[in-house]
Amino acid sequence: MKKLVWVLVFAACVDVQGQSSGCYQIDTIPFAPDSFNVGVPLIIGGDAYSPIIPIGFNFCLYDSVYSQLVISSNDYLCFTIQYANGFSPWAIPSSIDLLFDAVLGPWQDLTPGLNNLYYFTSGTAPFRKFVVSYYDVPLFGCPTTHVTNQIILYETTNIIEIHTQSRPYISFSSQCNSHLYGLGNRSGTDDLFYENFPITNKSFRFIPLCASCVTSVNEIYQNQIINLFPNPATNEIKVQSLKFKVEAVEIYDVVGGKVYSLVDSRLLSVAQQLSTNHYQLTLNISNLPSGMYFVRIRTENGSVTKKLIKQ
Repeated sequence: MKKLVWVLVFAACVDVQGQSSGCYQIDTIPFAPDSFNVGVPLIIGGDAYSPIIPIGFNFCLYDSVYSQLVISSNDYLCFTIQYANGFSPWAIPSSIDLLFDAVLGPWQDLTPGLNNLYYFTSGTAPFRKFVVSYYDVPLFGCPTTHVTNQIILYETTNIIEIHTQSRPYISFSSQCNSHLYGLGNRSGTDDLFYENFPITNKSFRFIPLCASCVTSVNEIYQNQIINLFPNPATNEIKVQSLKFKVEAVEIYDVVGGKVYSLVDSRLLSVAQQLSTNHYQLTLNISNLPSGMYFVRIRTENGSVTKKLIKQ
């Protein structure tokens, strides 16, 4: 795929709606970023990585779990923390092989200064988000042209969003126009694309299809004893626990918004004890719009989150 990337960087606009490499589905979504100039200010030089920064939760990219990362001055996040405080490559796309485990938002040659970079973690577990903003940052070699972008990582869903408010076209400089959106991993099966200029108020969402990391021994066990079916589903789903009583079921959309909740006494109306320590709940989801959801199931022994497709 990397030979294809070389062509894309200098080609016409690529339609990414529904594009998938098999591991991530890439969608164009409505432009709805967080505020760009809020959070912890970050001051780093040109072509540089930040110190190690905690995400605030465990995040899965492809098949690896991370709790820390480094932020590049060149508009991307890198989970290879050995790069901390070091040189960040700018040559696009010839140095793509150096960007293991990275989120490119897009990767471009920037010269940030004061009041240009911010980051923060917000929300409540298990659906927090980590936000990095590049606010009004000058392009290297074209200092009067500024760009504004934002990258968001979502807990539990492991979804990634990239929001570009402004990325102008520079008619006199091919270097200033070089850029690359997407994800990089160690196996070379990168999800990368180029977007035509000018880019204004445009957002992309990366939905994991094969990145299914588990973060604890208890979560592995809970996955084994709790079943969710049918999946995909249309009107009803069944939650089945093979050992522990279910205490709560919550359904979240792809960005962590709660759309369904069933707890305490309300569970009694849908719960059925099939045998000793064997419980089943039938839930009506007919009112949910079609799409991808995440079902958080809490038992007396712990919690587990399962992906659901509503048709």
